[in-house]
Amino acid sequence: MKRYLMIIITLIPILLFSYTIEETLSQIESLKKELARNEQIVEEKISNLRKSNPLFAEQDPFESSGEYAARLKKGQPIIDNIRKQYLDDLNLKIRILRGRMFETKNIDISLGNYNPDTQIYPMTISHLDYEKEIFNVNIDIGRQKAKLLYQNWDKVNKTGILTIDVGDKIGLAKIQLNEPISGFDYQYEFQPMISLNFPDDVYNIYSATFSPDSRIIAVGLHTSYGSNGSKPKYNIYLYDVVERKGIKTLGSDEYGTQVHFSKNSKYVFGEWRHSSDNLVYDLTFGVIYKNVKKIDQALFKASGEFLCVLDETRMISSDGRYEIKLEGTEKTSFGDDILHKEVNVYRTFKQAESDVLAEKVITRPPSLSANVSFSEPSGNQYLDALERGEIELTVTNSGKGPGKGLSIKFDPERIEGLNYNNSYIEEIPANESVTVKIPIEAYIDVSEADYILRVNFDEINGFPPAPVEIGFSTKAYLKPELFIVDVGIEDNNKNGMIESGETTKLTVRIGNKGKGIATGAYAKFYSEDNVFITDSYPKIVSLGDLEYNQHLDIPLEFFVNDKAADEIPLYIDLTEATGISGIDHLRIPILKSERTREIKRTVIAGIDKDYGDLDFKSDLSVDVEQNIPEIKKKNSDAIAVVLGIENYRNVSDVNFAFRDATIMKEYFSKTIGIPEENIYFRTNDEVTLGEFRKIFSDKGWLDKRVIENKTDVYFYYAGHGAPAIKEEKAFLIPFDGDPNYPVQTGYSLETVYENLSNLKANSVTVFLDACFTGANRENEMLLADARPVSIKLKNNYVNNVTVFSATSSNEISSSYPQNKHGLFSYFLMKGMQGDADE
Repeated sequence: MKRYLMIIITLIPILLFSYTIEETLSQIESLKKELARNEQIVEEKISNLRKSNPLFAEQDPFESSGEYAARLKKGQPIIDNIRKQYLDDLNLKIRILRGRMFETKNIDISLGNYNPDTQIYPMTISHLDYEKEIFNVNIDIGRQKAKLLYQNWDKVNKTGILTIDVGDKIGLAKIQLNEPISGFDYQYEFQPMISLNFPDDVYNIYSATFSPDSRIIAVGLHTSYGSNGSKPKYNIYLYDVVERKGIKTLGSDEYGTQVHFSKNSKYVFGEWRHSSDNLVYDLTFGVIYKNVKKIDQALFKASGEFLCVLDETRMISSDGRYEIKLEGTEKTSFGDDILHKEVNVYRTFKQAESDVLAEKVITRPPSLSANVSFSEPSGNQYLDALERGEIELTVTNSGKGPGKGLSIKFDPERIEGLNYNNSYIEEIPANESVTVKIPIEAYIDVSEADYILRVNFDEINGFPPAPVEIGFSTKAYLKPELFIVDVGIEDNNKNGMIESGETTKLTVRIGNKGKGIATGAYAKFYSEDNVFITDSYPKIVSLGDLEYNQHLDIPLEFFVNDKAADEIPLYIDLTEATGISGIDHLRIPILKSERTREIKRTVIAGIDKDYGDLDFKSDLSVDVEQNIPEIKKKNSDAIAVVLGIENYRNVSDVNFAFRDATIMKEYFSKTIGIPEENIYFRTNDEVTLGEFRKIFSDKGWLDKRVIENKTDVYFYYAGHGAPAIKEEKAFLIPFDGDPNYPVQTGYSLETVYENLSNLKANSVTVFLDACFTGANRENEMLLADARPVSIKLKNNYVNNVTVFSATSSNEISSSYPQNKHGLFSYFLMKGMQGDADE
């Protein structure tokens, strides 16, 4: 069935509940376990890339440093894509979960003695759940408000806001005090969350940055000149915000400018302004790597081995919930420069506080409804691999009151190969609509499939719109397929043999026979025991971008010794930008015993368009192919045979017969309600004479499936028919038949009817878009004598078989070019579409 864009709105309301802390922590824990498993997968994949992918091979003697750096840079997207697919999506989902806030009433607040001079009210605040935190805070509050607070203390609503802090601990982030009678309202935030103070010998703090997982803070420190005149140090101090303790101090005599973390949060990179002695610290194993080479945003050891990808410097945590500020400022003796002495971490509250603090009291109810649409940039109505589309959700409020705190939740929450996330609308005012656009991205390994996403809603006051569903289709990535097209061999002494110690020149032709473009392709040559590659030509070669049916010839020179095997162990690795179509350890097909040969051109045969799901492009405007009526109840007691032969082996084509049969199959399935598995569908070279015998003979396909007086049988045929003049009979001509020899190579229409009648089915209906005059749909003669036949055929229709035929025995079945179908088939479908009812 053709994939198409569809929008389905369901009308079944369901009751939704807000997420609890326990549910959220459980989801986070589950995602963390999956993330840990995926980390191992990523490490294995990157390790395999280092070993086998030509992009990450050591520098070739013929490569300049710039070319080497460019090659390593080309490999970076492969690593980025691996991380993105296996890790980034999970990290984003965890960040969204960690960004939730929760309301709690389970807090205890005791008032101290108010100081009217300083206008400070001391309070002890106890959070009685989870971490059971106790805070002693001094609230700056005016005397009148303080008095009001004291007098109405028993009536004050005390609400706490809980957040998921670093280490996935539940922390009290904020309290709100509200007394509804007097209108007293007060909020207090527990800030800063973390404070780092450093000893006196720290002259200045010049930077502080989060790791991507927000667990580690790297602080750049400038120590003072020592009393003995020693040089100042420029250290990197690493602090674990989960364990609340320092980890390591990395130092240098050079002025420090940059501190980076790797994207996987496993490495810290220190970059000193006037030194090439940059270093990487491995946080997992506590190992320091020096003399590290930085190429773009990737780090490599001096040997060229890939280490990691760098993350951007971030003062705000990756989930946007925490911000580092350098504080405790003082001026230098020079008067102008500001020196920082403290590092403080603050909650940013970037998530909408209305999640938990939205005004719930409403005087009139909302009436919410939703609709949803899907778009993608290519315009083909598919979400292609590596494409980023958009789900547009519009919520309309036709009620008199506002809708508030609307959570948008997808079901399923995750689909393999796709990336999308839940969303949120703060408020939908009365008589207004609010639209949100939610990105949806297809990864490179997305399947070619149809998907249904259900969108559920939760509204803070319990007035959610009914769920909606959206259906869309994805297209799989078109892969390139690199291979060795041919190999040319030329030996030095021209004796036609590959001999020990003799230098042999190869020309290896690399081609692409896949439908996708091999972008940024590379080849790497290497050998095993007893085979030696010379330095005459590069061993690592850029192939550029190879499109389908394109090739490139690469020279290589080698020699063997006496111990070399007959199957010479000379190999090539091939790769391209995505990294998924690479080939490792492909042996170049040459033998010592083989006589040399000149290279010859090999033409890769074209790949015919696959006939699977229908794709008519600009022909979709054919009316009978649109809006095919569909009944809800399937007729499990019906079976059908659909045969369409457009391209014949021995005779001219039957224009549009393949299309006729394909669309008729849709009508049988949708309009008559025959289950897909009950339809026997064959076209073109599949419809041989043997196929007719298999279908209609005793104990054939039909005979085995018909239940007497119960099964309804349908037979549709589009193709050539031919007369047997002497026998005065009509024959259906299979793909391998010849209308000049209908008796010998055709299948008798009389036999078809007799066998159908013998089935004793409940009913039998036959549709024939064929003629039996010896002419085709364009009135061109098929028979050798080129004369039309006009005879009365002896086909006697038997009982219980209803026949709809394009022609009588002496008429020609025509095509209908402007509507891309046979004339009979077109109006048959037109009638089934509903016109026959009129």
